[in-house]
Amino acid sequence: MKKIGILTIHSVYNYGAMLQAYALFKFLSEKNHNVEVIDYRPYSICRNYEFYWKDVLINPKRALSIIKQNLLHGSKFANFKLFLTKDIKTSECRYNNFDDLKNHKYDVLITGSDQIWNPYITGFDESFLLSFDTKSEKMAYSSSFGVSEIPDNWKHKVKNSLSYFSTIGVRENSGKKILDGILPFKDVESVLDPVFLLPKAFWEKEASHVITPQDKFLLVYTLEVNDNIIKYAKDIARDKSLKIVTLHPFKADYDFADICLNTAGPKEFLSLILNATFIVTNSFHGTAFSIIFEKEFSCVLHSKTGTRMLNLFENFSMEEKKLYNDKGKFIAPYYCVDEISKDKICKRIKASQKILDI
Repeated sequence: MKKIGILTIHSVYNYGAMLQAYALFKFLSEKNHNVEVIDYRPYSICRNYEFYWKDVLINPKRALSIIKQNLLHGSKFANFKLFLTKDIKTSECRYNNFDDLKNHKYDVLITGSDQIWNPYITGFDESFLLSFDTKSEKMAYSSSFGVSEIPDNWKHKVKNSLSYFSTIGVRENSGKKILDGILPFKDVESVLDPVFLLPKAFWEKEASHVITPQDKFLLVYTLEVNDNIIKYAKDIARDKSLKIVTLHPFKADYDFADICLNTAGPKEFLSLILNATFIVTNSFHGTAFSIIFEKEFSCVLHSKTGTRMLNLFENFSMEEKKLYNDKGKFIAPYYCVDEISKDKICKRIKASQKILDI
C-alpha cells in the first residue's frame, strides 16, 4: 500500500486551517489509504503561535506577544492541541525546514488546502511546492494562492515545481487563472475546500458531544469587525429574540454580544455553528460550515479576502436574499441552502472527490 503524506498548514490555532487539514486526512483515511499529515512546522508559519528563544533577541516584542497569547488563550489552545493529537494522524518526525523534508518516506505527496502558495504568508517557502522531492508522485488538492496576482520570481518557482505534479486542484477560480497562465499545458481544476468532502452527518457527529449555550442564539464569527456586522447581528438577534454569542475573547471589542467565548477549540466551533439559529460571519470556513449545516447566515465580506466567499456562492448558485421583520422593514441580507444550490453543491462535491482517486 502506498504511503501518502499531506503537506499543509495544520498546526496553527485557526479553526479553518486545522479543520481543512483534518478533513482531507479523514477523507483519504476512510478510503483505506495509509495517510498522515506531515508535521511540518516552519518558523515562517509557527512564529505567530509558538515561542522561539531566538525571538527574545531578534524580536522581543513578538516573544512577549506569544507569551501573552498563551496566557490569555490557554484553554482554547489546549483544545486545539487535544484535537490535533487525538484526531489527526501526524508524522512521528517533526520537520522544521526545507532540508528536513528531503528525508521523507512517502510514495505520494499531496499539498493540502488553505493559502499554502501565498508567498506573503509562507515567506516564499518552496516546501509547499514539494520541490524538496524528486521521486514521489505529487498532487495538489484545493491549494490556494489567496491573491489574484503573484510576484514574477514566485511564478518562476511555481512553474518549475508544479510541472511535475500529476494532479492539480485549486480552491479558487483566481488560482486556476494564475496557473492557466503559468502552466498552459497542465490540466488545472477548481475544486472545493476539503471540509466539503465529508457529509453533513459526519460533521454533526464531530460536534455532537460539545455543550453549547442553552438559550437560542445568533453566532458571530468574524476575522474583523465593522459597523455592518454589529448592525446585522443586533437587528437579527432582536427580531428573532436570540442571544448573541461571539468567539472573540475580548468583550470590549464586541460589547454588543451577550456571551464572549475564549475557550472554543475546533469541535466547539463546529458545535456552535451546528446549534446556532443564525450566523453572522466574514470567515471563509465560517461560511463553509454554515452551508454544510444548511444554516441561515449573513456573510459580510472581509475587506481583503471577500472574493473567496463570492466564488463559493457563485459555484453553488447561491443568491443573496433579504431578511425583513414582520412589519416589512429590511433587516439584513442573508444566504441559505435551497434545492437549487443543494443540487449544485452535491455535483461539485462529487467532482472534487473524483480528483482524489489515487
